[in-house]
Amino acid sequence: MKKYLIACALLPCCVAMGQTPVTPKDSIIQLSSVDVVATGYQNLRKSQTTSAYTEIKPSQINRQINATLKDVIEGQVAGLRFTKDPSTGKEVPILRGVGTFSGNVGYTPLVVIDNIPTDIPLEEINPQDIESVTVLKDAAATAIYGIRAANGVIVIVTKKGLHNGLRINVHTDLSYTFKPNVDRMHYASTSELIDLETAFYQSKLADSNGNVNTLFESYGTIGGRQTVRYYSPLFQLYRDQAQGKLNAQQVNSTLNEWRNRDYLRDFKRYVWQPIVSKRYNISVESGNNRSQNYASLQYEDTDERIVTEKTHALNLYLKNTYQLTSWLKSTIGVNGRYTAIDAVAEPMRNAYTNPLGQPRYTSLLGTNPYAGFNLVAPINGYSYILEQIAGNDAFRSYSFNLLESIAQEHQKQHALNLRPFVNLQVSILKGLQYQSYFQYELNTSDSETFLGKDTYYMRLRHNQLVKQDANTQKFSSELPEGGYYEQQKRQNQHYTFRQQLDFNRTFTEVHNVTALVGFEMRQHYTPRNILEAHYGYDEQTLSFPTLNWKELFNPGVTSYLYGRQSLSLNRNQQSETKHRFISFYSNFGYSYRQKYNLTASVRIDQADMFGADPKYKYRPLWSVGGSWNIHRENFFNINDINLLKLRLTYGISGNVDQTTTPFLRGRLLTDVRGAYPSQQYLQFNDTDLPNPKLRWEKTETANIGIDFGMWHWLSGSIDLYRRYSSDLLVLTELDPTVGAQRRLINNGALLNKGIEVSLNATRKLADDLQLSVGTTFAYNKNTIEKVSSKPTNAVEYARNPLRYYKQGDDFNSLYAYRYKETTNGYPIYLDENGNPNTTFDANGVPTIKDIKNEDALVKLGTMNPTFNGALNLQLRYKVFELSTMFVYAGGHKLRKDTYSINQESETHRDITQRWTAANPTDMPRMSFDYPATLRRTANTVNTLWQFGDNHVVNADYIKWRNVLFSCYIPKNICEKLRLQEAKITAQLNNLLTWCAAGDDIDPETYHLNSGSRALPVATAAFFGISFSF
Repeated sequence: MKKYLIACALLPCCVAMGQTPVTPKDSIIQLSSVDVVATGYQNLRKSQTTSAYTEIKPSQINRQINATLKDVIEGQVAGLRFTKDPSTGKEVPILRGVGTFSGNVGYTPLVVIDNIPTDIPLEEINPQDIESVTVLKDAAATAIYGIRAANGVIVIVTKKGLHNGLRINVHTDLSYTFKPNVDRMHYASTSELIDLETAFYQSKLADSNGNVNTLFESYGTIGGRQTVRYYSPLFQLYRDQAQGKLNAQQVNSTLNEWRNRDYLRDFKRYVWQPIVSKRYNISVESGNNRSQNYASLQYEDTDERIVTEKTHALNLYLKNTYQLTSWLKSTIGVNGRYTAIDAVAEPMRNAYTNPLGQPRYTSLLGTNPYAGFNLVAPINGYSYILEQIAGNDAFRSYSFNLLESIAQEHQKQHALNLRPFVNLQVSILKGLQYQSYFQYELNTSDSETFLGKDTYYMRLRHNQLVKQDANTQKFSSELPEGGYYEQQKRQNQHYTFRQQLDFNRTFTEVHNVTALVGFEMRQHYTPRNILEAHYGYDEQTLSFPTLNWKELFNPGVTSYLYGRQSLSLNRNQQSETKHRFISFYSNFGYSYRQKYNLTASVRIDQADMFGADPKYKYRPLWSVGGSWNIHRENFFNINDINLLKLRLTYGISGNVDQTTTPFLRGRLLTDVRGAYPSQQYLQFNDTDLPNPKLRWEKTETANIGIDFGMWHWLSGSIDLYRRYSSDLLVLTELDPTVGAQRRLINNGALLNKGIEVSLNATRKLADDLQLSVGTTFAYNKNTIEKVSSKPTNAVEYARNPLRYYKQGDDFNSLYAYRYKETTNGYPIYLDENGNPNTTFDANGVPTIKDIKNEDALVKLGTMNPTFNGALNLQLRYKVFELSTMFVYAGGHKLRKDTYSINQESETHRDITQRWTAANPTDMPRMSFDYPATLRRTANTVNTLWQFGDNHVVNADYIKWRNVLFSCYIPKNICEKLRLQEAKITAQLNNLLTWCAAGDDIDPETYHLNSGSRALPVATAAFFGISFSF
């Protein structure tokens, strides 16, 4: 499979290379030796660079309609792939493999905008404001960024106006994201789920010796101190039949009606909607010999996936550069984004927006007597509870209408991100320049929730706290009359201040010397959050009663329906964080006749998060590099090769966990149990102990690369690298005599080795017809070199591979139990000695043993792709352009999805193949089909079944990411319309997916280790218009 993908990626360029060479003037793209690359600290001629980097030019950025900056970068940079961050679930870029064990440290590259590092997420950067993007890969480029750059650096240069004249650019686009294809989720049908639940009911009835009353007593009774457990409408139907309220004909009629229902089908039709997003962008570029000015404004209006949910966003960017004198230049600007979201409120959102939130036979349209899920307080069948409280005015209605609740129970969220910045450049002497930078970042977010007293959530809360007075026998709710109001506010502030001297001068037209020395200071500050929550809120008077939270929490309320209940506000843990960094750095470069280039950099970082041990406190981060432009040598006379450059670099960069501290850390708490509400005490966890040796994580990178260009239309690069990350933060088990069980220490190491290949070719095929081909390929092997994270149970290696690992294994390895066979519905696995864990006696009764020894597990590969890449094709004829991109990844494994044998609410379609006495198959039986004496072993069997090697398959995939068609309006028409240029674009994203695992699996959303499906990435259509005047 890997060889096939590589061949597909390289074939177009190989074909292009085989064409008849042309002279430079016939080629479409001329390579320029005076092009510069932005590193964030300086701009260098490409001929003088020694580092590994990839630059994305404006022509590539503007080729397609980009929803976010991810769309700009994907497929353009060898070695960079987008994946879900295991700690946040968000899609993030990962460059050259994972180099840390800690989600707090992070896996993503540092983002730099106009020379200053920023914490703005990529998805919040307006692609329309971007001039170029450069991805820095090796230590020669990243070491100067110090302890934040071990994952690489993404350098973004924004537009800065014109040198002369005025231009107004307008861009608008419409995107339409189709509803997800739920058929690819492999859900069982409504009828199949009714059959499964019926079998479960019959099993429970048999366990109760056929006594229906005994069966339902286990779900609790009202009026007592026990908690009532939820059971389904189907169970209530059978309960009514057993109690003579319904006859068999009525039950069958109801079942036939239910089998024709499909909550999932109705959910897709009435709750989901296509995501429709409209963007309007206008930018103004102007300038003269004294200034360059750029301003842009973008408005986004999005109808989200759930009906009634909307997002509005406004982006503002201002950037002005002034040549104040012949020796003084300044740049000042501000970047801002305001976002307003109107969404279904928590905690209801997860239940309301879950297409499997209620039984499949539930009617979504109209009002049901009660909801088919347990949200705040469970409610069972109407003939059991609803009939018993009918006519009791103390209780509010349990009736539920999903569409009404989605429309009524909302939360409004607002976010504001501001980034003002200023830069001064002072020319001191020839080649010597002083620069000063300042950047301030303010990120605020707030949310506001109001739930009226008649909303479903508040009616549940009210009923949850209804109690009966022991003396008067009267019913009343402890929840005050009114609604619920909640307000939250969060904020963080960052600033960066930099002073820098730059030197760049050429002597006798032979020797070029570049140097810089600088000082940088940063502060990250997160003030205390604000959280207010009130019950009994009156929206008209803006008032609320004072509640006795101590009594409501402990001892709580003896609810008539649900036994002991308690009510508490969300406890807001107050914290304030401030981190400061001070850095000193320097860089030196030397170039001789633009043939031989040497670079070196050094940086020392100081921060309050580091320990006081001088051995680690002042450890520098540094790099050295060299390059040789072989094509400039006099002896090099191969005319067909216009560029041949060899590069070699080595250096050390770092990463830091901003949640750590070398000092003793404690929490000041009050007695939350309520016995001593005024008493405060300090709490310390294992991770709070002081660590004077705490230091940053360190990554050593060696890189050798070659850049080449042939026939003036083909260019490419090949890089080999080795990244060794050490001093990684690991939560380590300690000897109990130390006084703590665990401690976060620098005690891990990871190794990444790989190769990256990039090829680009642009060729004129005929008059007015040209073809451009770009392809990337990357291979990475990510190995655990040192670790001390050992679980107490061997199954954790399979269940949590990102937390527990073995030295010498691949990072994120897939471990599995060895499957032997399934006999009589019992899956059998082999222990560490190769013996089956399940044996049968003469009567066929099994004895099932757990497998606890880690030697019983087998390692079957990694769940991180070992190779990935992309293929970009672009064909242009006169004013028409057709482009497409394919992305691929492979060399990794996943677990195929299957059903859980001890989950009665299972929805996987394979439940129809389960073993039953009437239909013995080679699939496992459900736990309710186990003999009662063996049911306690069902969890053990299910764990082995879920993590067995019989479900492990290859996860290689190819995705047709996009195809787009553009039409550039002819120049004569633009002139009549008084336009400089205009373009119309139509685009489709996420068209097709092929996966080696088959079965409609989308590997970009699929949970590889748990073997569970998520909704596949939906196809999206775009239409855009751009013009300038």
